[in-house]
Parts: sequence; C-alpha cells; structure tokens
Amino acid sequence: DHLIQSFIYYIAEKSTDETMFGTAEFLRDKTWDIRMHMVENFRTATLASTAKHFHYSESYLSRLISRQLGMSFSQLIQTIRLEKSCELLINSDIRITDLCEQVGYDNESYYIQLFRKTYGITPLQYRKRNRKWNSTRQLQVYSIFAAGNPAAILVSQGSPITDRPLRTGVQDN
Repeated sequence: DHLIQSFIYYIAEKSTDETMFGTAEFLRDKTWDIRMHMVENFRTATLASTAKHFHYSESYLSRLISRQLGMSFSQLIQTIRLEKSCELLINSDIRITDLCEQVGYDNESYYIQLFRKTYGITPLQYRKRNRKWNSTRQLQVYSIFAAGNPAAILVSQGSPITDRPLRTGVQDN
C-alpha cells in the first residue's frame, strides 16, 4: 500500500498538470476551434466578438492565442486576411479597392502598405508575378496552419512570390 502511494506521489511530482489532465491537448483543440472561427469570419472577427462566441473574456482569449500561437489576435487576423487576399489576387480579377473591402480592410492605402511590408511587393506586383508563374507551374499556397506553424503562409517549389518570411509584427488598426 505504501509502495503504491509512493509511486503515485512520484508520478505526480514528475508530471505537469498539462500531462496529467490533458490540458495541453484541450488547449490545442480550443486554439484550432478559435482559428477556424476566425478563418470563417475573417472580415468581421474582432477580439470582442471572438471572445463572446467562445464565452471567454477578451483578456483570456488574447493570452490563450498569444501563448498557443506565438502571436497576438491582431497579428493572427491580419495573417488570415492577407492570405485570403493572396488567394483572391491569384484567382480573380477583382479590383484592389474591392478586394480590400472583401478581406476586411476599409482603407486601401493601409492594405497596400501592410501587404508591401509583409511580402516586400505590392498586391498588383504579387498578382502579376503569380499569374505569370502560375501559367507555367502549379502554385501551391499553404494554409496559415501548415506544418504546425500558424504563421506559415506561402511558397513552394521556387515560387517567385517572395523569399521573405511573413512578418507578423505589424499591428492591425
């Protein structure tokens, strides 16, 4: 009896709360749900609306995203919006003004500045490079959830899109 009790104490000391109670897995699942909600509602998602949807306080949701994904809510929604804009630039002839509105940006100048800061080229340059490249090779656009990296965005097989990594430090206004 004493041996079993000693063993239980030993396991408890060596284990974290996360491993004992599955907290880490629960948080990963919750983070996935939050990201999916944000992807589905990228035009209108705010910290307040997302927190309300999941019955969390804004501060808790903000900390959860930051701890689990390594970026702020604003950076995550910005990444999602920019990825969607890349998809629209490649697969449609939509005007930049209309595209901005469709992906959740009210200010076209801000969107262009943000796009350029993130990718190193303007949206129109991105469209031209990718249309030209896409006509000769298959473009593969990776999701922001690729390979467990919530910030991984583009580029495979020598794409001329940009060799610059996504910069998530730009704050969304």
